Amino acid sequence: MYKVNKKIKNTWIGLMLLFVFVGCNNQKSNDTKNYAVVSGRIQNYEDLLYMISDNLDTEIQIEPDGNGSFSDTLLLEKPVRLNLTSQKGKALQKVGVYLYPGADLHIAINGDKFLENLSFSGEGKEIADYFLAKARILEQDKDLKPENMFKGMTIKPEEAFDRIENQYRQLLEKLQQHKTLSESFIASEEKQLKYQNLEKMDMILSLYKNSNKDSNLKLPKKYEIEMANVPIDLEEDYKTSRSYQIILNHKIDQHVKEVVQKNPQVSKTEAMFGWLEKMPNEYIKNNMAFMIILGALDKTEMTADKLKSAHEGYLSVATNQEHINDVKKVYERKMALTPGKPSPNFENYINYNGGTTSLADLKGKYLYIDLWATWCVPCLAEVPELKKLEKEYRGTNLQFVSISVDFKDDEAKWRKMIKEKNLPGIHLLTDDAFDSQFIVDYEIPGVPRTIILGPDGEIIASNAYLPSEPELRPMLNTLDL
Repeated sequence: MYKVNKKIKNTWIGLMLLFVFVGCNNQKSNDTKNYAVVSGRIQNYEDLLYMISDNLDTEIQIEPDGNGSFSDTLLLEKPVRLNLTSQKGKALQKVGVYLYPGADLHIAINGDKFLENLSFSGEGKEIADYFLAKARILEQDKDLKPENMFKGMTIKPEEAFDRIENQYRQLLEKLQQHKTLSESFIASEEKQLKYQNLEKMDMILSLYKNSNKDSNLKLPKKYEIEMANVPIDLEEDYKTSRSYQIILNHKIDQHVKEVVQKNPQVSKTEAMFGWLEKMPNEYIKNNMAFMIILGALDKTEMTADKLKSAHEGYLSVATNQEHINDVKKVYERKMALTPGKPSPNFENYINYNGGTTSLADLKGKYLYIDLWATWCVPCLAEVPELKKLEKEYRGTNLQFVSISVDFKDDEAKWRKMIKEKNLPGIHLLTDDAFDSQFIVDYEIPGVPRTIILGPDGEIIASNAYLPSEPELRPMLNTLDL
């Protein structure tokens, strides 16, 4: 799921402060500076560059001036880590950038190959050089890049596990070769590499299980033991490592499977909150509970009764009052989006075929609304299945409506993609991307996302199944089409 929040020209100071990465650092002692300077020069390079947060919910586009330069001063109380990212077609490449009070980092690219022609200088160069070396190692084995793994594994699981382990050893060796890094940074990064290795092993396992339906496949024994032995209450690691968070999610998923298998009457959400009751760390408990309830409130099958049950389960473990207040607001809004309630409205969206269209103009048929964007890779991956679906239900009382959350200044790009891909159905463009009132009212954080409405504009599903999900057709077939 992707969402671009902002486009920033020559400055990204405000948003970068949102992504503090607290951890052991390598900076020189500096008692006076509370800021970092980041500047750069981009030459002979046409692709877009971004600073992306670790959880992928924000992309900050770097747009240099006419000479290819950009610069800004970043106020910092603690170190921050982002990913400097380039995307060539669908080949995502990224390099970690670690900034701290007193850093004065210069980023230079001269040439059309991102990782080969990227270089750093200035205060902060030592860590930046290590992260660049790390990125180059990760780039070598294309099969192990996440975006390629999700397309389908082409190698056997045993070989994949061996190659991940070999990559892990290379990364550890490269870390030790950077002699100028502090002992505290090395210790912190060793732990991070361990978590990232376990995350990748678990990802491989899940992908093979899902694609081959092989429930007997397991991690190599030593990694199974290592995963089981990762403590669940390391607050600092939870705050600083996305991979550690994913490992905890793996542990809770395992617990849920065991509970539901023994007692099918227990919902997954109930089982998750049951696991959290035993979590000794209050910070982790509250943050995981917060994520779980927000996910639960957004599920396709959530009726009013199920929403109420999930909310009560959350309240049984949560102690963070700010979270509790935020969840209450979301819960009340979600209750207004349950099946049978009237849909939020939109008016005068640009229609690909000319003029504008409002939701009221589409009443009389069931609507399968597909929310997407031209820059959204997962959205485009759904296109073949969307075409099949539209063809299958052609001639019925189901109308397919695709609404793009692209910015209005990208209308030409939107029109070009619809034509080139011969996309079916009615095509509309929102009036203000993710800030459009229709998108806000439906609590949509990213795309792809689908909605099903009835002939009178009543909600059938505020978060319906995607075209590729097998549950969609049985759901559609319950309707009077």
